[in-house]
Amino acid sequence: MARFRAPDSVPSLPRSVILFLALACLSLAGLDIRQILLARDTQMREMGTQTANLSQSLAQHVEDVFEVADISLIGVQARFEAEGTSPAVVAAWTRLMRVRIANQPMFRTVLLVGADGLVLSSSDDGLPPGSNHGGQPWFQYHRDHADRGPRVGSPARDDAEADWLIPVSRRVDAADGSFAGVAVIMVPMESLRHSFDSFDLGQRGAIMLLNDRGTLLARRPFDEASIGRDMSNSQVLRLSENGTVRGAYEYKAVIDGADRLGSGARTPKFGLVVMVALEKGEILADWWRDAKFHLVLLSMSVMAVAVMGWRIVVQMRRRMRAEALYRMLAENSTDAVTCLGLDGTRQYISPSFQTMSGWPVEALIGKSWLEIVPLEDHPVVTGAFADMVAGQGQMTVTYRYMRPDKSTFWVEMRGRLIDAGLGGAKEMVGNIRDITRQKAAEEQLARANADLAKLSLVDALTGVANRRHFDQTLRKEWSRSIRSAEPVSLLMIDVDHFKAYNDQYGHPGGDVCLRTIAAVLDLGVHRRSDLVARYGGEEFAV
Repeated sequence: MARFRAPDSVPSLPRSVILFLALACLSLAGLDIRQILLARDTQMREMGTQTANLSQSLAQHVEDVFEVADISLIGVQARFEAEGTSPAVVAAWTRLMRVRIANQPMFRTVLLVGADGLVLSSSDDGLPPGSNHGGQPWFQYHRDHADRGPRVGSPARDDAEADWLIPVSRRVDAADGSFAGVAVIMVPMESLRHSFDSFDLGQRGAIMLLNDRGTLLARRPFDEASIGRDMSNSQVLRLSENGTVRGAYEYKAVIDGADRLGSGARTPKFGLVVMVALEKGEILADWWRDAKFHLVLLSMSVMAVAVMGWRIVVQMRRRMRAEALYRMLAENSTDAVTCLGLDGTRQYISPSFQTMSGWPVEALIGKSWLEIVPLEDHPVVTGAFADMVAGQGQMTVTYRYMRPDKSTFWVEMRGRLIDAGLGGAKEMVGNIRDITRQKAAEEQLARANADLAKLSLVDALTGVANRRHFDQTLRKEWSRSIRSAEPVSLLMIDVDHFKAYNDQYGHPGGDVCLRTIAAVLDLGVHRRSDLVARYGGEEFAV
């Protein structure tokens, strides 16, 4: 009878199991490598989104800086075109501008340059009238072009202050439409560089500001040799469509040769392009460290659960970091960020709104955003919101909010519809900016302009209409007479022997005499269309 014999060794695994393990390991390796590459794309995409957001924010800041400068230039342009450049007008403007520039540290100098290129007036007492700026590019442009809008010129060094200045200018026309000069305000590059330096872009990140002609106005890191450089043929602008930068893209920098990922935004009014870029090596540094760790881990481990679990943790950690970054930006910005449903219910609002309005954020969530909007502003707000929902996809609206004490403040809301990712549901994400001070400045400027317009039509000595007011009224009444076929009555009054009276009683007595005559004439008119004017010297017209 044969004896039972134990096997010499444990039987090997079936070939199918070995093949399964090999395929599983290959699959895990393939899946892991694929995840590594996707993580790289995710990192680049998230950093591209961050650069796009930063470029939009910086573009808005740059637009605001140059908008404030242009508001001052509009006032200068309007005043000198209306009143001319007489010594009295220039002196009054110089005093006003010196006060304004002293209270605006972001600007350096405001100049009024005549048609001959000579400085008529300057807010800087260190720059005397008569200095020649006829060779400046901004002067030559406005002299040769009828464009009356603002223009941001190429930067130039201020020899006195050893700083770079960016000119913002407007053309000033004479009454016949001919060239009368240029109003220009100088924006120190230093003020823009402070804003650029406040963002953490790594050691090799870059910010560039270019005008609509591709001239480099400012850059971070600061490179004096590149200021004013023509970048119109660079890869940065060639990658944009019709000069408008869209999305994020990779490029090689012309100035320092670094490979970067950048985004850009164009300011709507001035056509300036703000570029924000991160160096690819710095963007991918964390990703590359993670990738090497995964490869080492994969070579040492065949346990699918361990590898997959580790990948899940890494992905969650990366997403949490990105989410924490965006939340930090939203909650620490001076502007407020809000999210609304299509029914106007507020789903989220950042803590900065509490500082802005005085309302606790918790008390606003889940309620209508119109609850703290004054009733008289409801039509504007609801109309803009309806247009956005109906198809425009975005809105910009200016309105007021009420504080808990019933006082109000002005805000500008910029909103955009986004996909909430819930079965095609839409939400509005909006940026709320407090513009109360800007509104007050605009109203103050409007009142000042109205006062100036009124003063320009009154004779300072007699208080009746001046020659300019008389000429305007005469033309208007003459036209109306032609249309209605009715007569116009005109009295020309000359005070006899006024010179002898003036010589005997002196100029103060003569002034009293003229004021008395003007008052008597004014008592003799009764209709709203009647006008008493000082025609010149001792001559009056009715």
